[in-house]
Amino acid sequence: MEYDAKKAAGIGAYALLSYLYGSVPFVALLAKKKNIDLKKTGSKNVGAANLFQSTKSPALALSGWLADLSKGALPPLLAKTILPIEDEKTEEILACSGATAGVAGQCWPIFLSFSGGRGVAPLIGASLMLAPRAMPVFLGTMASERILRILPPLTGEAGAGGLLHRQTTRTRSGPLSVALAVCSLPLLCSVKGYDEKVVAGTAANAFVLLIRRATARPIPVREPRKAGAILVYRLLYDRDTAL
Repeated sequence: MEYDAKKAAGIGAYALLSYLYGSVPFVALLAKKKNIDLKKTGSKNVGAANLFQSTKSPALALSGWLADLSKGALPPLLAKTILPIEDEKTEEILACSGATAGVAGQCWPIFLSFSGGRGVAPLIGASLMLAPRAMPVFLGTMASERILRILPPLTGEAGAGGLLHRQTTRTRSGPLSVALAVCSLPLLCSVKGYDEKVVAGTAANAFVLLIRRATARPIPVREPRKAGAILVYRLLYDRDTAL
């Protein structure tokens, strides 16, 4: 029992450290060097996309994106390669909990009053470390909106295909394909034969991303009757309307 308690405390401490690392606002700090406050500029999102839109610097945006990616990738990488852990089960739990904590740190950073980015970059980093065999399908699904942009709507402009086509052609972030990718990853990991802890870890990451979308801003009080629809739009499109 004493050993289990120590092990649980160690896992909790590692998750806390991963969260603190995830909270480091690399992108906001890069923007600050250019005298830009991302909370007041562009989409007002503290992410690499808004950094690029605000600075027009591909190099700066890429640096910020890679830094954010490391928030989800570094905790499981350390757990699997550097930390002296002989117990394989504990190693996997550390990797998964650290990855999720890093993603949560990006979404709700303590250093930005718990209002950060959407968690996409660290989630990709976490997925690369936890489930590398699932990455071709995962990244392909995430990038599928790029293909939909150049294809005609499959069911006509007035149908669901038209709505999907208009959605993908009017946004740069592909929020719908991102949601589909992260939500299907746990099932994909199960099909690929990954351990149940990895399946649970990827599911936890998806949950964090969706909760961040849903709570990114208050539901407009002027439209209480549309609260349900707004919530659905946020989960699917990361915005308050379909278009």
